[in-house]
Amino acid sequence: MTALRMQLLALPMLARVLALALALALAGLACAAPAYAAAPTARVDRTTLSVGESFELVITLVGGDGTQPPDLSPLARDFDILDRNRASRVDVVNGRRTQVNEWILTLAPKRPGAINVPPLTLAGQSTPPIRLSVDAASAVDPAEARPLFVQVEPLGPAPYVQGEMLVAVRIYTNGNLLGGRLTPPEAVGATFTKVGDQRVFGKVVGRQRYRVIEQGYIMRPQRSGTIEIGPITLEAQLPGYAGAGLPSDMARLLGRSGAVPLAGADPNLGREVTLHSDPVRIEVKARPPEAVGWFLPAQDVILSSTWNPPLAQAKAGETLTRTLTLEAVGATPNQLPPLPILDADGVRQYEESSRSDQALINGKPGAVLIKTISVVPTRGGAITLPGLDVGWWNTDTKTQETAHLPAETFTAAAADPARPAAPPPKAQPAPIDVPQAPPPAVETQLALPGWLAEMLNLRTGATLAVILLVLGLTALALRRRAADAARAPSRGVRPAYRRRGRVRVSAAAALDDLRAACKANDAVAAHAALIAWTRAEGGPAPAAAGQFHANAFDANTFRTPAMVKAAQDLRQHLYGAGSSGAGSSGKGSSGKGSLGKGSSGAGSTRWSGGACLSAVRAECAARARSAPKRRGARLAPLYP
Repeated sequence: MTALRMQLLALPMLARVLALALALALAGLACAAPAYAAAPTARVDRTTLSVGESFELVITLVGGDGTQPPDLSPLARDFDILDRNRASRVDVVNGRRTQVNEWILTLAPKRPGAINVPPLTLAGQSTPPIRLSVDAASAVDPAEARPLFVQVEPLGPAPYVQGEMLVAVRIYTNGNLLGGRLTPPEAVGATFTKVGDQRVFGKVVGRQRYRVIEQGYIMRPQRSGTIEIGPITLEAQLPGYAGAGLPSDMARLLGRSGAVPLAGADPNLGREVTLHSDPVRIEVKARPPEAVGWFLPAQDVILSSTWNPPLAQAKAGETLTRTLTLEAVGATPNQLPPLPILDADGVRQYEESSRSDQALINGKPGAVLIKTISVVPTRGGAITLPGLDVGWWNTDTKTQETAHLPAETFTAAAADPARPAAPPPKAQPAPIDVPQAPPPAVETQLALPGWLAEMLNLRTGATLAVILLVLGLTALALRRRAADAARAPSRGVRPAYRRRGRVRVSAAAALDDLRAACKANDAVAAHAALIAWTRAEGGPAPAAAGQFHANAFDANTFRTPAMVKAAQDLRQHLYGAGSSGAGSSGKGSSGKGSLGKGSSGAGSTRWSGGACLSAVRAECAARARSAPKRRGARLAPLYP
């Protein structure tokens, strides 16, 4: 502590102020800014599976205490834990680097039916439950007790016409699979779209455990009735064996008699095997005659509305953001109807965005539509927005139902007469809802980043410390710049033609450089400026600024004897009396000096530019008197 105090006392006053400000800022930020910690979340890779299949449960904790793993004892009742892993990374959350911990579990259900993944306790908080639908294990087909086969399996109930159904193409293998190609599913009267990436999980069929490679497709039936999905072709590459060295199960797969593998067979020698799945028939339901309006088959539909800012802060002329959310359990994104904007007295409404996507709703798969509307009150007083109804078909009760959003009434404050009303946002055409990845959410109001908002909400001490730190750094930069300028050696006046390279400059610019050099008593700069000035005026001058010879300036160059004498004195100071200069050959001893290097030649005394400056003034006056007067051209008469 004493050593630190001595070091601080040794610092200049400004440095000590900066150190104190930095310490206050760090202390204020550490004390006033709370640690960011979110509640743990849980997600699964699928919610519909069969007994004997496995799925993946991921528990995520952003911030907080991740040293202790979650309590997994509630899972023992309905699930077998096949594997567990942990991953950790650092993400930027609200402008801060935050630790993110994940626990990845591979689970297998013990029984069929509706099973909930129970809440799991982590860091003093619990994860939300997740509902799973587990089907009973299918009957074991003796033909399926093979080392490799492919199946097409529909997932979910039979679809309605123009609806969607998820179809999984699965490859079952209990051995090594070096590679392969799989044809996509095809059917007359339906289209298929690949969805997601391939998944790999384990499944028990009969008494054998298989590794399953699954690829999902969305089937969209275009007509009702029976639609048959044709066989899927799998061209697989298996570890190769020679002739009679085929193992019994692989030989049976290829239709040969059993044999034991040959010793020393190379398993890397691949062998092509072509397999086909069985066709699958799907019964597509027609639209029920009781259905009314837009046909939305679902298990449940929820319609809600939120406001930002709250309606209590409504004011005439200021924009409010209304977000309509339509959630449909068991539906797909393209089945969701568009949400209209109903006219209302006292407001102007403009659609900002509308997007739909797949989502988990209360632990069940479904679709969600989010629509953002800008609402601008045009007057003060009570304003009522009409209610909104969305019809849908309940697939459980087979009845037509309606999701209702009640009318909303709020009171808008009158506009401030001293403040003009904000212009309404530009209306945008309503986008077409297509099943695609949702674009990033657009904020319709200007909002500060989270980290900046937290900093502005800090206590006064931390805010003042930050202000002192910024002011101190600014003062230090200005002081350092002034000190560098004071310590810099005098380099004289740099002529304009040198600052601009070899570009020819005007006579006025060269004359200004000459006057400045004379005032600074800089012989080298004055000589260079004099050459540039005579060149710009059209008189004889050396070809290069760094060369000078005895006959560089004579009586024909200048108009006054004083200027001729000043030029000769300047040459005498730089190169000496007996020097003939560098000449054209540049071999003279005195010609070794370079004007660019600032040599002072033979002159040992400091050159005074006062006499040269007087001669320059006289030369300029003589040139002005001898210059011909210009007459402007006469204008032709407007009328002859």
